[in-house]
Amino acid sequence: MKNDILVGLFDENNQIVGDDSSSELAIEVPPGVVIGGESRFIAKNGIFNVSRLMLIGEPGSKHPLILTSRSLDKKRIGIVQK
Repeated sequence: MKNDILVGLFDENNQIVGDDSSSELAIEVPPGVVIGGESRFIAKNGIFNVSRLMLIGEPGSKHPLILTSRSLDKKRIGIVQK
């Protein structure tokens, strides 16, 4: 990937959980896609910095990234982009 993906851990007040530097995030992909590079990341001050991730698949195809972590509430996941 050209750019890192930042995934933040937020509490119920939408504040970053800055004291979390131990939670783990795993990246999974559907069949037909291979992950090269890193696929597991540890939070630092409540932020997962997803870097050195390479996805290998058929050119032009679109596939979801599946993020899993015991620290993520699946009901409250949202995407924030700059």
